[in-house]
Amino acid sequence: LPVVPDIMPDATLPGAPTIDMSAPAAPGAATEVAPDRDERRIRGRRLPLTAIFFTVTLLAAVGIGLFFAMQTGVFKSAAELNTAPPEAPPTVEDDDFTPADGANAPAKPGAADQSHDWINVFSPTDPSHVAAPSDAKAE
Repeated sequence: LPVVPDIMPDATLPGAPTIDMSAPAAPGAATEVAPDRDERRIRGRRLPLTAIFFTVTLLAAVGIGLFFAMQTGVFKSAAELNTAPPEAPPTVEDDDFTPADGANAPAKPGAADQSHDWINVFSPTDPSHVAAPSDAKAE
């Protein structure tokens, strides 16, 4: 067999005790474990401190939850949540507006707007001739 140093067992040290790898004895036959000296030492201090820590943590979580609920308005009624100004009840009345004849009538489609200063650049009868004002250029 090849010698591989990573998986080969180490050589035993001289004078080291030998380990008995024979079959174990029946359980409970010869050895008996001595109980702890004091029963109170098993539970003594851990349970009250754990219970106190758990209770304080639980109360803090409940307190934080209640504080958050109060700040966000979970416990408010529907009337308290409605912060809009009071509205008057809707009523139906006749309009008292009478427009003048043609004063603000909408423009007809295709009609020119006479309120603007329009410049004719070209006429549809002669589209090859383009007339631009003196400070403008048409291409």
